[in-house]
Amino acid sequence: MASGVPGGAGVLGPIKESLQNSGWSVKVVAGPDMTTGRVGADTSLATYNTFNTRYVLRLRQRQFDVCIIGGGAFDYDLSIIDMKDGSELLTMSGRDCASLIVDKFKKAFSG
Repeated sequence: MASGVPGGAGVLGPIKESLQNSGWSVKVVAGPDMTTGRVGADTSLATYNTFNTRYVLRLRQRQFDVCIIGGGAFDYDLSIIDMKDGSELLTMSGRDCASLIVDKFKKAFSG
């Protein structure tokens, strides 16, 4: 699975670790961006991403506070996408403490 995002800040690191502990290989580099089409009087170009992995994890996170239980409090939006057919396998979003977000992810991802 490609995360598309290097690093491990906020909830990303624990989520990557959870995936690796579940047997997933986590990569942070997708394939190159490609542009195809024709140039001329009727130019028609399309740009798309190529992926060397079947699944991609997309995560948007923004820390807005700290939690009483420790760690940061985050707004987040997470999606796991099957790049073979474009389907979204898992989606989560909300506002919570980092440790609770990771717990929710583990529960949702495992079944």
